Amino acid sequence: MFHAGDNLKKMLEREIAYYRAQNENLKKELSDLEKTYSNNRTRLEIISVDYEESEEMIRILKSLTK
Repeated sequence: MFHAGDNLKKMLEREIAYYRAQNENLKKELSDLEKTYSNNRTRLEIISVDYEESEEMIRILKSLTK
């Protein structure tokens, strides 16, 4: 015997499956973005230190030319 509730249940199960798949994709994307952010932050810190060292070298070299 067929019930209208069976259709609703199947529809809801498909919706649940859709949102679960979407959640998995979003979780992976978030993880990738967190890794990228972490890598960029590390790179920023390295560049910042390199910049400061370069600025210091410029000051030292300028003082030697006086």
